Amino acid sequence: MMNLWEGNLLYKIYTDWLHGSASHNTYFRNFASGWQKGNIYGNNAFGAEKQNTYMNLLGNVFGTAGKSDTYELFRTVRKNSEITIYELGYTSIGDGGPIGDANVKTTLLRHGNYDYVTKKTNWDSTIGDHELPSSYYLTAKPLWWGNLPWPPVGPDLNPKVATLPAQSRFNSLQAATSRRASSPKLRVIAP
Repeated sequence: MMNLWEGNLLYKIYTDWLHGSASHNTYFRNFASGWQKGNIYGNNAFGAEKQNTYMNLLGNVFGTAGKSDTYELFRTVRKNSEITIYELGYTSIGDGGPIGDANVKTTLLRHGNYDYVTKKTNWDSTIGDHELPSSYYLTAKPLWWGNLPWPPVGPDLNPKVATLPAQSRFNSLQAATSRRASSPKLRVIAP
């Protein structure tokens, strides 16, 4: 409750009701692909099961180009083949039919989010301010961020999703490990 989730690259944002509901969380400038190779169900960028209310989605990028095919699921039967941007008000997968908690949808604030189904940034028509700050947490780009683009995610950026410092370090370590493994000059000497 009342958490700020900012600047993350992830598969999905999901709040369930099985482990207790959530409310009043803000998700700002995150990228959620909503699709994962080999996953046959639950492919959605944002999901809020029943009793998860008053969520705020601002300046996020949702979905995967060429994969995401459904904008919203609410009070309809879910199919495993759908790759959805928003899945709202359901019980957990396998818990029955299309009954949905209307409060999840009616209390959800969606403002300034880009998605790969509509292929545009969608704004809440009741909010006139369409300017997204770089951060709700930091006042300026952190020094340790280096020369990578900051903020890393947003519908107002080009590209919309950039590399995070941790992602860059991970990719560098993976590349170094791959080079060492393929090097013919390496040998193990037993004592």
